Amino acid sequence: MTIAEVTITQGKLRGTTSCDINGDTYFRFQGIPYAKPPVGVLRFKAPQPPENWTGVLDATKEGDPCYGRHFFKKNLIVGSENCLVLNVYTKNLRTDTNRITQPVLFWIHGGDFVTGSGTSEMYGPDYLMSENVVLVTINYRLGMLGFLSFEDVSLGVPGNAGFKDMVMALKWVQKNIIMFGGDPHNVTIFGSGSGAMSVHLLHLSPISKTLFHKAIAQSGTVLSLRARGTLAISQIASILKLKDERSVYKHLMALKVAEIYKLQKTLLETCGPFDRNLFGYVVEKKSDEPAFLKEDPFKIIASGNFNQVPLICGYVANETIGSELNQGPTFEEKIIPWFFGYEFGSLESYTVAKEIKSFYYGSEETLPRDKTKTTTLISDAQTVFEIQTTVRKHYVLSRAPTYLYRVSLKTALKIPGLPADVNYIFKNFATSIKPGTKEHKVMKRFVRLWCNFAKYAHPTPRRDDALLNVIWRFVSNDDELDFLDIGDELVASANPDAQRMKFWKKLFNKSPANGKLIQYKRMTFIQSHKPKMEPLVTTVQGQLKGTTSLDSSGEKYYKFQGIPFAKPPVGLLRFKAPEPPEKWTGVLDATKEGSPCYARHPFNNKIVGSEDCLYLNVYTKKIASNNCSLSPVLFWIHGGAFLNGSGGTEMYGPDFLITQDVVVVTINYRLGILGFLSLENPDLKVPGNAGLKDIVMALKWVQTNIKNFGGDPNNVTVFGQSAGGVAVHLLLLSQMSRGLFHKAIAQSGCAFSPWARGTTGVKELAPVLHVEEDEEKIYERLMKLPVDELFKLQEKIVSFLNIYASKHRAFAYVVEKISDGFLSEEPIDIISNGKFQQLPFMIGYTTAETWGFDSLRPDDWPGAKNLEDSIPWTLGFKTGSPESQVMTEKIKKFYCGGHIPTTIKLETKIAIHTDANFVFGVYKTALSHFSKSQAPTYLYRFSAETELNVMRQFYKIKIPGVVHCDDIGYLFKNVASPRIKPGSKEEVLLKKVVKLWTNFAKFGNPTPDNSLGVVWKPVTDKEVDYLDIGESLTPARNSIEHKRVQFLTKLYERKNSSSHLVKTNNKQYDTGSQQQQQQQQQQQQQQQQQPTAFQV
Repeated sequence: MTIAEVTITQGKLRGTTSCDINGDTYFRFQGIPYAKPPVGVLRFKAPQPPENWTGVLDATKEGDPCYGRHFFKKNLIVGSENCLVLNVYTKNLRTDTNRITQPVLFWIHGGDFVTGSGTSEMYGPDYLMSENVVLVTINYRLGMLGFLSFEDVSLGVPGNAGFKDMVMALKWVQKNIIMFGGDPHNVTIFGSGSGAMSVHLLHLSPISKTLFHKAIAQSGTVLSLRARGTLAISQIASILKLKDERSVYKHLMALKVAEIYKLQKTLLETCGPFDRNLFGYVVEKKSDEPAFLKEDPFKIIASGNFNQVPLICGYVANETIGSELNQGPTFEEKIIPWFFGYEFGSLESYTVAKEIKSFYYGSEETLPRDKTKTTTLISDAQTVFEIQTTVRKHYVLSRAPTYLYRVSLKTALKIPGLPADVNYIFKNFATSIKPGTKEHKVMKRFVRLWCNFAKYAHPTPRRDDALLNVIWRFVSNDDELDFLDIGDELVASANPDAQRMKFWKKLFNKSPANGKLIQYKRMTFIQSHKPKMEPLVTTVQGQLKGTTSLDSSGEKYYKFQGIPFAKPPVGLLRFKAPEPPEKWTGVLDATKEGSPCYARHPFNNKIVGSEDCLYLNVYTKKIASNNCSLSPVLFWIHGGAFLNGSGGTEMYGPDFLITQDVVVVTINYRLGILGFLSLENPDLKVPGNAGLKDIVMALKWVQTNIKNFGGDPNNVTVFGQSAGGVAVHLLLLSQMSRGLFHKAIAQSGCAFSPWARGTTGVKELAPVLHVEEDEEKIYERLMKLPVDELFKLQEKIVSFLNIYASKHRAFAYVVEKISDGFLSEEPIDIISNGKFQQLPFMIGYTTAETWGFDSLRPDDWPGAKNLEDSIPWTLGFKTGSPESQVMTEKIKKFYCGGHIPTTIKLETKIAIHTDANFVFGVYKTALSHFSKSQAPTYLYRFSAETELNVMRQFYKIKIPGVVHCDDIGYLFKNVASPRIKPGSKEEVLLKKVVKLWTNFAKFGNPTPDNSLGVVWKPVTDKEVDYLDIGESLTPARNSIEHKRVQFLTKLYERKNSSSHLVKTNNKQYDTGSQQQQQQQQQQQQQQQQQPTAFQV
């Protein structure tokens, strides 16, 4: 036995360990307070949140049960008023390196609301722990202490305090269960008897919504006679000889708990087994506190305004309370379900009683009646019919699946007063199950069914499960109830106890309740009666649990987020190339995004993320099956100057793209110094480009796993914007990424973007660290720094604002000095030699890329002087040198129409920087790829200005121009996306842009047919074809920027013909030989005839 500690919101807990039925260790934490002790002025009141504590709370033993009679030892009174505690049992605790979460099973004990507790004496976790779930068992207040209610709202005791205890425990689970390895987004409530009634009531309560996600009600529902409580104040007042509620309340508050229990016992002696319960739910009067139940349960069910989650309901055949009683002449009348609406003693009630007697006993008149027949009657009237009625109503009114079961098992494993199924789910003091016995097999089946449901919302998700060997169908027809019979074997069938239920249904149909309380409009399940299950996918590393969402057309898609595609790059792996991800056991929670990589948030400037950040997200319309056709994959690489950003839905929601039957993958990669530190000493194994190698690792993950998400690993399109566009272009040039993708789209970035190039060595670091330029010593120093200190160091060197053509970046891509690196040659040399992946390629820019950058610079930024910043650093001119100033004057003169003004307009300044930082590199890339690639290259110019231009909105720009990142709003939904009105220009253009991008992903051609009304020609000549994406799509030749690019080309060539920005093969300006022209014409003809002509 070992000691374990966990920190929760209230403080630290010390637990211990035990072993499950297989001998495997699990952790147990018992007696955890989930609310303030309900004593003193809190007696009878709604629970209050728990208080914090100092030190370490001993959670190695169970807390007190709630005051009441022992469940079996009838004369033993146990517990105290200070009883609102719970127990947690789990196989895994959350750590920095273990973020896997397991489904949570939340048990609510039975006991007719007057006895019982969540202790291991009755509800030991040893069976359930074998299936890798987290189990929570709770206490809640009982009897008068938990269910007393006053009509006088000023007393603050409207009732249902015991149910509110359950809600408080569920809130505790939401806040804390993740620290025990539990998934707060996958909580299944389950209970038996009055615990099952509580489960059903939690379905209906407005204050429990979102606190749980599935439910199992074993032998009880809200229709159960014993679920309803009474306003017992009149009886209490009579016993105490008091006149009004206030005096009763005052008297009860002064009593000791033992005296309250004695009064409760007196009350219960007047209540028979077929009478309405004194202590159960009540419909609360209006009060200052949130009500557990505001309306009659029937009205809530009829409205459909309840927690519509997957539900299992069932019962044990012929298991009843009361069959030993001496039945009097009114027995059959008392057994009529209360919800039929008959008044006891009325002629109608008497007539129905005679029908019941005749059906079950025939002409038998002697008392007591046949025990077997009586047991069947009580079981049918008290349990079976009300459960089947509940199942029918949930089928009709809930959008989630409902499953029905019947336990017909004949077994000696039985405890009086406890439904038989409970004994197979929990270990208790009175039963023992030996391996190899029938009971052992039954226990394993029960546990598997219940835990499957908790994990997958389906009790039999796998057809090949040899233990179960059955498919349990959810109810799909209220006239023919599908169910699972749990006997010596599992048998799927329909209409349990059909003849008897037909009789009760006939009685109900002519009762006062029919047509009055439960007349419901038929509703259908989402997806043609398919159960709403959490999607599950198996990858090479293990199983993933995702969730669903709706796209912009209102159609469902699956999302899997926070999937690790590499080992966490921490410890010795800091700065290093990524390593393959490790496998896991259990089901990994992929319902929420992983941490972004450590950086400043691009908008609020706060530091976010962690070093453990190599996660990706997958969005898909379908999960692979045997008959599933595979969809093209769009693999997104975010921008952020290699300094910030992530693949999260805050900026990159898939809702638009996913409408076109593609699979979307978004990723994180390391940023700044963590992702782009480059050291020249080969022994240190930090040659640079780690962030780009992260992207390659993510692409390898896609190749290995995407088929299981319905994605085609042989049709992957990489696309990205800004630094993401640079990464896309570099992936085309890298030998490391060869074969991992098949098409590419670079938006506002390329390998020739001067701001995208980093530096090698430690010359930037040494001055900041105040040390010599000794790489080994600096590396050792950097490895020891906490990530926040490392980030402070980075910010002393580089700022996001430092985006100039004239300056090297400290942390960006480099040419590595190793032969097997991500990039071992200059980009222009790779292209000139044709040693890149010759794949269909789209590239483009927006009309005013640097608007945003200039808006971020200080107001006193001297634009005229800083026009030198537009001269690429690759030309070798030092800013301020005579050569640099001469070139600056030529640039001014050209852009200002042949003269040099005193003041340069902001629009002109923006054009100069946009061309230098973006357009020139994009043009050079398009032309050089045209020159050397056998695949087509498409060029676009993005000029559209609508409400979807999120950066224009962010910067509040009024004059014309499409800002850097504005195109993103036409591909991805983000936090700034406006509401798109049907038929608006925003909707029309968005659909066109999405179609262009997804057409390219599917066919290698953005306009393979006439559906968009245009033909976008690839670059085929020095007279450059392009598509202008404005409020309409306009194919054109030689854009406004074309002449400016020609000017810069000549200017740069004259000054430095060896520059990697201008080094080209002369053939890029030729139309090529006659043979080449014929090949190009053939390619164009193939595009028109067959959309997939350029798939490589």
